Amino acid sequence: MTDIKFGIQLSARHKTPKDWNELKSTALLCEKLDYNSIWLGDHLTTGDSRLECWTALSALSQTTNNIRLGTMVL
Repeated sequence: MTDIKFGIQLSARHKTPKDWNELKSTALLCEKLDYNSIWLGDHLTTGDSRLECWTALSALSQTTNNIRLGTMVL
C-alpha cells in the first residue's frame, strides 16, 4: 500500500520583503510538518503584484531541504 502524500498551494501575491519572509517561513513550516510538496501559481495577472513563480521557487529551493516544489500549470 502506498502512503498518502499532501501538498499545499501557496499564494505568490507578495509585494514587500516582509511578504517574502512570510512565504519563506510558511514553506519551512510546511516542510517541518512533513508536507510532500509546495505549489505556486504561474499566471501573471494585470493589476495585481505577485512573485514570478520560477524565481520564487528557485529561492525557496535554497531555503528548503526535502520538500518538492512545483508550478500549478506549467
